[in-house]
Amino acid sequence: MTSLSSLSTDSSNPHSETGKPSSSFALYAILLSLVTCLAAFLRMHALTAKSFWLDEGLSVEVARLPWPRLMDALWFGDANMSLYLLLLRHWLTFGHSEGFIRGLSVLFSVATVPPIFFLGARLFGRRAGLLAALLLATNAYHIRYAQEARGYAMLVFFAVVATWLLARNLQDPSSARWGIYAVLCALTTYSHFFGALLVPAHAISLLSWRRDEVPWRKFVGSLLAYGAMIFPIAIYVVLQAGTSPISWVPPLQPDSLLILGVDFSGVYGRTLLTLDVLAIGIAALGAARVTRSVEHTSNAWGYSLLFSWLVAPVVMVVTVSLVKPIFVPRYLSLCLPALLLLVSVGITRLRPAVLSWGLFVAISVCSLQADIRYYQYDFEMRRQDWRAVTSYVFDHAQPGDSIFFYHSGGEAPFAYYSWIKNSASLTPKTLNEHWLKTGNSQDPFDPRPEDLVAVPGTDLRAAPPAGSRVWFVSMFLDGGWQEADTRTAVGKWLSNGRQQVDAQEFTSLSVALFDRNAANSLPSRNRASLKQ
Repeated sequence: MTSLSSLSTDSSNPHSETGKPSSSFALYAILLSLVTCLAAFLRMHALTAKSFWLDEGLSVEVARLPWPRLMDALWFGDANMSLYLLLLRHWLTFGHSEGFIRGLSVLFSVATVPPIFFLGARLFGRRAGLLAALLLATNAYHIRYAQEARGYAMLVFFAVVATWLLARNLQDPSSARWGIYAVLCALTTYSHFFGALLVPAHAISLLSWRRDEVPWRKFVGSLLAYGAMIFPIAIYVVLQAGTSPISWVPPLQPDSLLILGVDFSGVYGRTLLTLDVLAIGIAALGAARVTRSVEHTSNAWGYSLLFSWLVAPVVMVVTVSLVKPIFVPRYLSLCLPALLLLVSVGITRLRPAVLSWGLFVAISVCSLQADIRYYQYDFEMRRQDWRAVTSYVFDHAQPGDSIFFYHSGGEAPFAYYSWIKNSASLTPKTLNEHWLKTGNSQDPFDPRPEDLVAVPGTDLRAAPPAGSRVWFVSMFLDGGWQEADTRTAVGKWLSNGRQQVDAQEFTSLSVALFDRNAANSLPSRNRASLKQ
């Protein structure tokens, strides 16, 4: 049986016998550079065309907090992306435009292209690695989260680099860096809690090897080091178990896995998903062949690694979701590179060559069409247009106006656009306390409990509206009747002694203006028409 370090790929020797770089290596270096440039172009294109939405505004708001409050915010609310938020805090010192803030995600997204090439080349050859890099560069799902001020692009980057280092440690034991591997796994987990699922996927893949072929002692030692580094996360999960930050996640649906497959394949419907499944099926047949051959044990591990990486995290999340819903496709983004690597392997293994090229062209065309669709509109959600809302309110606001948000989270994106407008003429007040103002943090601007009153027709408590003119911003999240009824009840509460004089609709948002001075000045007929 061959040793683990004897994995044969066409990338194992980048130099010719004379010691100079081979022409093949130089060609792949040029092609990889072009693919990386393509990835950068696709992620920079239309980077600011869409407004920040709720979560992006929250990222910026948390990152801008003073250090004591930032630590409180991470502990009591958004610790899930603590590494990204800490980096974003320093990133904001160099700029605060929408494009620059999203540029941090673009940076990690583009930086993922070379590592996925090197991982694919190490496991299955340079052709498979280059194809995987191209598939990642043009994948609409990866582009979508490259253009979002959240930590998902960082999660994918560290997952790929950690997996590459695992393969390198196993194949080149003389230069193994198990301590660095533990650090990379910890960085993956601090990018997003679901990054912890990468480690059991790696461990499962090693079970396909003979026991004496794996350096289990060093691997287990790295796992112990990893456990020590993520110990704060373990404490957080235990202590915060009663306060679920993902209570909004819906129960698992019959088509949840289908939606996940469509998303990961490139968000081009079942056509692209079918093509990807076909390529993965070809890769599975190749895995079955090498598994039966004792001469290619290390090659078989490459297949085992990719299938474990793709399947194990999904199975674990689905199993937990049967009891407690936690299934969100973007949370499983760490599995996306595994899918694309398997697709690339399937394409390169397909014979004859004309069929391989045909499958490659079909997948590439669908991927590029999906990219065009993404630039035109969002998938997964209807993005709230907070940019337009903020502009409208500030264009029509008067000194002394107040603003209320039906959903307290709306403060975050509104505050961001107020910040870049360098305007503080409106001090937001919410209909229920924002989570950043709860917990152990003491905010001098928090309303005292005795200042909060029950809002009739709802279970909300809020500070009574102040001032003659009150702006009311409501956000459409689930579109259910309870949300609509609550929004109507809040509107009636705000109209007590005031008259609604303006109403505007935006994408997933609405704005209404209530004016006390207009209540007594408008004819009764006009009042009735405004209420309608």
